[in-house]
Amino acid sequence: DRSIWRVSREDGRIELFPEGTDALLEAADAEDAEPGMPLRLRTSLPHAADRDAPPGPGGGAWIMLHPDLGFENGARVRVRTRHGSTEGTAVLDDRLRPDTVDIPRDAGLRATGLLSASRLDALVGTAERDGLPCAVEPVESPAVG
Repeated sequence: DRSIWRVSREDGRIELFPEGTDALLEAADAEDAEPGMPLRLRTSLPHAADRDAPPGPGGGAWIMLHPDLGFENGARVRVRTRHGSTEGTAVLDDRLRPDTVDIPRDAGLRATGLLSASRLDALVGTAERDGLPCAVEPVESPAVG
């Protein structure tokens, strides 16, 4: 019975903001911005079913970006954090916040190399997967000839 898991008061009302929640929320503060990394990385959610974002050419990995970031749909891009970098194909989605880079769990990339192994989410105790400062840059095509 899931109803017994609810935090409730003696009078039976559900406690929506239990004591101590404010301290947890303060501890869940996002990592500070870093020079040269003005964007925030999101890696926690699988690809939204309603987005219909295609994988990159040949079934490759994709990175979802807001169109205001100035990249073309299908461009090769590199996402960089202070912990690592990864490359993929840009898929534009105007439903993202303009300051967010989204690497969904099913995007074909291993985003864990971009995350800090030492910074844990204060609410759940796992590695933080969202809000890390990052940058996106174009991947230069090799010269032909």
